Amino acid sequence: MGLYQMTNNNNLKKTEVELRGLKRNLLNLENNNNNNKNNNKNNSRDKNVASWLNREMSPGNKTNIKPSKRAYLKTNVGKNGKIFHVYDRNGLKNYLAYSHFIGVKAERPSPLTKRPFKLSNIKTYPPKLTVTVRRGKKRKRSESPTTTRRQRR
Repeated sequence: MGLYQMTNNNNLKKTEVELRGLKRNLLNLENNNNNNKNNNKNNSRDKNVASWLNREMSPGNKTNIKPSKRAYLKTNVGKNGKIFHVYDRNGLKNYLAYSHFIGVKAERPSPLTKRPFKLSNIKTYPPKLTVTVRRGKKRKRSESPTTTRRQRR
């Protein structure tokens, strides 16, 4: 092994180390930039909520209600789809248990707006978007079930 090859290998190792450092710095800068973008976004879903009611139907924070137990009343949604009040699901069920009727027919005024609600009006929060997909045009089918596809065209 000659002197030229030894110096060449040392230079290669130094440039590899420099390249790794530069890559690391670039990734750190990109990560910091992405974190700043995420922090600037508004969480509009929770800004529309006027009040959070815990299991005892007393005012609380978002952190007082487990995410799996958050619910809203379909009758208390605003005109443009905003959800104003989020409740604890078990608290709503206990509140509904004191109605005059039993089971599915049970109906009681909501705690804040006094609009009547039933068990079927309790929905999970945050609501999941439902998307309807239309696949092509609706075709008129012939009245006879024995016709083949070629005959229908």
